[in-house]
Order: sequence, then C-alpha cells, then structure tokens
Amino acid sequence: MASPGKASAGDPVAKLSRAYGQLVILQKQIESRFPSAKLWPLTVREHRPGLEYHFYLDDIPSVDPEWSLAASEILFNVRCSLDYLVYQLHVRRFHGNIPPSAARASMFPIFDNENNFSSNGERHIRALAEREQRAIRHLQPYVTRNDGWKYTRYFLGLLSSLQNSDKHRQLHVVAAAQAATFTPSFPESCGFSTDLSRRPVKSGGHVQTWTFTSPPPEMKGNDGAILAVAIEHGGQMMALLGT
Repeated sequence: MASPGKASAGDPVAKLSRAYGQLVILQKQIESRFPSAKLWPLTVREHRPGLEYHFYLDDIPSVDPEWSLAASEILFNVRCSLDYLVYQLHVRRFHGNIPPSAARASMFPIFDNENNFSSNGERHIRALAEREQRAIRHLQPYVTRNDGWKYTRYFLGLLSSLQNSDKHRQLHVVAAAQAATFTPSFPESCGFSTDLSRRPVKSGGHVQTWTFTSPPPEMKGNDGAILAVAIEHGGQMMALLGT
C-alpha cells in the first residue's frame, strides 16, 4: 500500500498484478480440463437425406462453478486498479493532502455516452490537472476516433459493462462454447453452408448444422469442434482462454 501523503503507482499496479496472477491460475485450470487444441468428437444425425446434417457433442467435462467466482474477482481487481490510479493522481496533484470531497469523488470514469460523462463522469476527475482530465476523456468509449487507442476504449467499455453486471446483478455465466471447427470443402454446386452454435454447450448438445441445396457426391466427415471456456455476456461468449 502507498504511504500516507506519498504518490505511488504501487497500489494500482498491485491490483493489476493480482488480477493477472488470478487469470494465469484460471487459464491453467481451464486448459487442464478443456485443452485449447483438442478436437472434441461429434455425433452426426441426418435430418434430410443428403441435404441436412446436425452435429452433437459427445461427452465433455463440466465447467467448475468456482470459475465464475474467479472471473468475478479478476474483473473486480482490474477495475479497481483504474480507480486506484485516479486516486494516486489526486495524491500527486495535492501532494498528499487531498480535499475530502475530491477523495470521495475519486474514480476512473468509463462512459459510452458523452452527455452522461459530462453530467456524471467529470465530477470524479474534476480536481485533477487539465492534462490528466484530457487524457482520461480521450480514453472514454464514446470517443469514436480511429486511432491507436481505439481498442483500449473498446475494452474499457467492455470491462465496465462486465463488471457492473457482475457487481450489481449476478455472476456471469462461465460455460464451454464452440470456438472453432474445421469444415471440409464441397463442390460449389452443392450449395453448402454451415450454422455454428454460439451458445453455451454441454454433453450431447447441438453445435452445428450442415446444409446443402444438392447432395454432395461424397459426404465427408467432421473432425470435431474446438471448445473454449467463456463468459456469457449480452448474448455473446467471450473466451477466458484463447484458442
């Protein structure tokens, strides 16, 4: 922890380091149960002879319920590191003697709407120097510039959305989901298309459908699906371990 009256990056860095360490542990646990390069076998069922095939997972491991709690703690620590950073900027600004009102308001604002930032977000950084306020405004998700900070803004918005939901409503669902599949090639005249499930999956669950406008001269096999453990948020699955 920072010594009273002294500015230090130690607190935010400690929080961020803690989050990173937790993520490494979580990823190792996931990898041991859901290896990132493993092809999980599928069972095929023919629905319209020669024209439609549905694929279902065979048995897969269950997701550890503790992974949702681990993901929650990681999100909390990452978000806290930003708030700690803004507090340390206040410490530096006031040489350790932060006015109580500024200390209470101190927080890293993250807003996807400029009007909301003006009415609610600016108060958290109003006591900072203009240079620091300008830098924080520049990182807000509502800024649409196509510059080197574009993805930083996107992920700040995502972090805020994930952590607010986790903090105020309920833990995010952590589940297995289909990350990739390897589809064989068929003649263009067959009109082949595939529909992949983007939802959480389980043993026996449907993961993809192959359809043809004309039966292929040869029906090829499906090597399987690659799975990832992901957070479900806003109807999307976001992998906790890259594949």
